[in-house]
Amino acid sequence: MTPTSLRYLLIIVTPLLLTTAVCSESMPLAGSKELAYVIPPGWTYHRKDTNVKLLKEDLRLLLTAVPLGADTPPLTQDSVDVLVREMTQIYTTGAVVKEPPLVHLKGLTGSHATFEEASLVGKADVPGNWKFATSGLVVFSNSMAHFTVLANSLDAPLYQEAISIVTSLDFHDAVPGPTAVLAPAQDLKILFETPPLFRIKSGPTRKGYTYIGTSRDGFTVSVFVKARKGRKQGHKACADFYWEQSQQNPMVDQSTVVTRQEDERVVVSYRIRGELEGNQFDIPNLNLYFEHKRAWIDVHISKFPFEESDQVVLDTFVKSLKYGPDIEQDVSEDTGKPPG
Repeated sequence: MTPTSLRYLLIIVTPLLLTTAVCSESMPLAGSKELAYVIPPGWTYHRKDTNVKLLKEDLRLLLTAVPLGADTPPLTQDSVDVLVREMTQIYTTGAVVKEPPLVHLKGLTGSHATFEEASLVGKADVPGNWKFATSGLVVFSNSMAHFTVLANSLDAPLYQEAISIVTSLDFHDAVPGPTAVLAPAQDLKILFETPPLFRIKSGPTRKGYTYIGTSRDGFTVSVFVKARKGRKQGHKACADFYWEQSQQNPMVDQSTVVTRQEDERVVVSYRIRGELEGNQFDIPNLNLYFEHKRAWIDVHISKFPFEESDQVVLDTFVKSLKYGPDIEQDVSEDTGKPPG
């Protein structure tokens, strides 16, 4: 399977596994809310539902979002401390210190405790065995996040990076469509209308810019921005470059491919067909290709599972999409930059 076909399979039917540059991510929660966080360069992460596992070298960071009931009274820092003490009892057996001090998270209602495994003191690092476990909670108005950092050193910069991901946690509304995706380095703004999107990935990459967002009902939108390749230029050259890779996806039904050349873009529609865990799927896909200031852009939308009524959303997406350096519209903006 080619990297391109794998990319589409990941976006459409499986959890996301990526290595990041600095970017902001989010996971959907109940009530059109999302829990967002910022990931430094070099981390690999895997997100499924409301669980996230982040990996870098020998360190692991586990995040789980836990919704709070509407009748749950506000949790104070003192009540969070009590919860942390209770939930970290699993680490006390075999720990050097049974009740280590709690550390409060600056600017958040949250705390954590760190336990050192007595049986590993003074021994060489062994893959899969961690000398330190840091576990705690961060609480927001309608949800809380449980986190655990597994490490072999508390002094290494990598451990501080893990804690910085935790302190970047932010609980807010999902982007209520229309959406504006900004790629500052390319002086580019892309506007489009969809159901509210939860941002999975957003930020600059080593070769350009990437945005991926998904709605609660299964729409996925991706934006890939790269520098123009070779001497050819224009929207058609951009489409030829991206489509040459995309059409190698064995799930693309070539008989359904329709290409439409427009003044400001090239639109390619097609269907992806295949089988997942014994179930057949048939998914309409749309890609819009265009060039902007020596950058080539691939904007993709799909829906899984797909119903015929979803076609209206796809049509609206195509009609609403516009781009440029300074498009004015009252929308929620995704800047691709860490908050703060």
